[in-house]
Parts: sequence; structure tokens; C-alpha cells
Amino acid sequence: PQHVDCYLLHEEAPPTEQSAVQAVIAHVKEEAERLETLNEQIMDESGPEDERLEAIANRLDELDVVGAEPRARKILSGLGFNDAIVPMDRQTKKMCGGWRMRVSLAKALFAAPSLLLLDEPTNHLDLEACVWLEDHLSRYPKCLMVISHSQDFLNAVCTHTVWLNLNCLTYYGGNYNTFVRQVDADAKVQRKLYEKQKADME
Repeated sequence: PQHVDCYLLHEEAPPTEQSAVQAVIAHVKEEAERLETLNEQIMDESGPEDERLEAIANRLDELDVVGAEPRARKILSGLGFNDAIVPMDRQTKKMCGGWRMRVSLAKALFAAPSLLLLDEPTNHLDLEACVWLEDHLSRYPKCLMVISHSQDFLNAVCTHTVWLNLNCLTYYGGNYNTFVRQVDADAKVQRKLYEKQKADME
């Protein structure tokens, strides 16, 4: 639904004149403008009793465009931006692809959408930034869906696991290690059932 905000992290930030901080804040400003337009549209079509308006108002309060810069800088700092190596006030066009990917990740984390979709978010991050990201996402208060090759990252962040196997989604409670144990236990049960059926047939 349009009133549910979603962010899919799938590409690096474009090379522009904007600094990393400006790029992060610009996304939130655009989102706030979109929600304000949607708010007006719903008011015209459905009136002030529409329950979507409360969700939009809450989201606009949460975005807090006025106090955005300090929060943006805190996230960029966690992802490794600092004046000695790559300043967060450097234009994105003067950054390599890996650092622009960090800008894109900062946009996603700063927006803190209701549904955050991350595909391999630890790519291009050093160990210190990975540890910071694990800690940040482990406390993410909304819905996060992440794909990662890092078992340690999945164990630190995830509370549920979804396995796509043979065109079927299977849902498991717990982190990656819990998922592995459960799959192994299910496989043992299936083997025993197969052996029993085979013995019965014989």
C-alpha cells in the first residue's frame, strides 16, 4: 500500500554534486513531500476520518526533516565516514563505488522505513563498519528482510529465517544457527520416515 513506506537497497548512490550528508537528507525530504501530497489526496478523497492519515502523520513526525543532519552524520560515522579517510561532506561524484554504496546504505538506515529490504548490506564494509551495522540492525524496531552470505551477521541480526527451497518458502523462528539445526532435525525425521516406509514395503 502507498501509505506503507518501503526501502529496497539495491544500488549505490549516484555520483552527484551532493555530499554524503546532503544525499542522505535529500531522500528523507523527498519522502516527506511524497507523504504530504498523499495526505492531501486522502483528505480530498476520503476525508479526515481515514485511518491512513494517522499512519502518515506518525511517519512525518518520525522523519523529522528539521533535525535531520545530526542523525545523518551519526549513521555515516558508524558506516566509516570520517574526515581523515573519506569526509562525509565530500561530493558523491568524488567517491568510488564502495563508498557510494555506504551512502546508499546510510539513506536506507536514516529513512528507517516500515519495511527495509537489504541485499548483502555488508559488502564494501570493513570489519568495524560491519560490527556497527550488526548492532544497529539488531535493534531495528520495524520489519527488516535481509539477504546475506555472512552467517555471523545473520546470527547477530535475524530473529526469523525464510528459506526458499524448490520454489517453496519455509519459515523458521530464530537466527541462522537455529535454522540450520531445525533443517538438520527435519532431514533426520524425513530419513527415518523413508526408512520405515521402505521396510514396510519390503
